[in-house]
Amino acid sequence: MGRTYAGILGCIAFSTVLARGLLGGDGAHSTIIQACGSMFVFALMGMLAGSYADTLVTNGVRMKFKMVLSHKTVQPHSDEVPGDV
Repeated sequence: MGRTYAGILGCIAFSTVLARGLLGGDGAHSTIIQACGSMFVFALMGMLAGSYADTLVTNGVRMKFKMVLSHKTVQPHSDEVPGDV
């Protein structure tokens, strides 16, 4: 999940800065450098946020699974008759 968020946020940041630079009439060289810088910063933030979210989801599912397993009781089969040996 971290890599996915990193890719999405990095691309959004790059595109936003690039569009801002082109619409603002800034130079191409400085705009691309700013876009690359923001892409790396936001990709790092996306990686951290995605990894944290993945950890939360994994732990939540694991806890729920353990809770269900601990409360599950073993019941006799329906074809067994009580007192039948």
